[in-house]
Amino acid sequence: MIFLCPHCGTEIPEVLVNGLASCTHCSQIFESNIPNKLLSASWLVRKNKYHGIEELISDTKLAEHEAILVYSLVEENNYSHDEMQKAIKELGIH
Repeated sequence: MIFLCPHCGTEIPEVLVNGLASCTHCSQIFESNIPNKLLSASWLVRKNKYHGIEELISDTKLAEHEAILVYSLVEENNYSHDEMQKAIKELGIH
């Protein structure tokens, strides 16, 4: 599920489960693919205090390995949005 725009981190009007959406803030159109779900989740971690991976999984419905990736890079290693995008690309996630 995508709650925040994967590009700018702004809350989107409706939670995106599958399909396409657009951001009212940055005007980007995005789909509900894995990279965008991870980027959106990374914004959630930056904006909220998560007390563990289980909480992130509950909120985002990410698979455990996806939540571990986001949590470890953003919460534990303080990855910025740009660093997160680069990591997703380098890991070949698409």
